[in-house]
Amino acid sequence: MIEKNNDFRRGFKDGIPIALAYLPISMAIAVDAVLAGLNFSMAQIFGIMYTGSGQGIFLNYFKKGETIALMYVFMLFIANFRYVIFSISMSQKMKSDTPTWQKLLFGVINTDEVYVLAMQNQGALSGKYLMGLAFSPFLGYILGNTTGSLVTGLIPDIVKPVLGIMLYGLFIAMVIPSAKKSRKILFSVVITIILSYILEAIPIIGKTISSWGINPAGITMITCAVSAAAICSWIAPIEEKELSDIKEEE
Repeated sequence: MIEKNNDFRRGFKDGIPIALAYLPISMAIAVDAVLAGLNFSMAQIFGIMYTGSGQGIFLNYFKKGETIALMYVFMLFIANFRYVIFSISMSQKMKSDTPTWQKLLFGVINTDEVYVLAMQNQGALSGKYLMGLAFSPFLGYILGNTTGSLVTGLIPDIVKPVLGIMLYGLFIAMVIPSAKKSRKILFSVVITIILSYILEAIPIIGKTISSWGINPAGITMITCAVSAAAICSWIAPIEEKELSDIKEEE
C-alpha cells in the first residue's frame, strides 16, 4: 500500500522514466507538425492534445488539406477508445475515497505506459499518487513538444522513425516484470500477441482501416485488448480472494 504522505511526489518520481521516453517522441511529432505548416504557437496548442495517435490523425488530414472536424473527432475516438477500457479498469484500482475531480483529471492525462505502471502497484492507489504518476509524463511530453518546435530542421529525417521505437521499448520493459510474476498476466500477453499477429497477417484488414484515414495499429490494439480480456476473464478469472486483498489494502 502506498502511504498517504507524499503520494503525489512518489507518483511524480515513478513517472519520470516515462517522461524521459516521451521527450524524443513528442519532439519528433512537433517537428513534423511545424514542417506541415503549423507555426510555433499552433504547435504548442497541438502538443496539449497529448496523444500521439490523435496528432498523427490530425496531421494526416491537415497535410491533405482536409478540415472536416466531425470526421477527425470520429477517427480520434476510434483510435483512442482503449482509454475508455483503461479507465474502467483503473476505477477498480483506485481508493474508494478518491475525489471525482481527480478521477476525471487522471482519465484525461492517462496514457498506455502510465496505466501499465499504475497497475503494477499492489493494492488500491490514492488519487494523489495517480496525479503525480500521470503529471510527470505530461510535463515531459509538453517539454519535448516545445523543444521540437524550436529545433525544427536540425533533426535529420533518418533519425525521426528511430525515436518512436523508444515508446514501444518502454512499454515492453514495463509489461515483462508483471508477466514474470503472474501467470494470468503472461497468459493475457501471449493471447494479445497471437491475436495481433493474426490481424496483422490479414492484409485486407489493414488496407480497409487505412482507407478510413487512420493508423490500423489503433484498431488492432483495441480489438486485441478487448478480445484478450474477454478470453482471460472466461478461462482465468480473478478470484474473489484477489479482489478482497485489494480492498483490504485500502
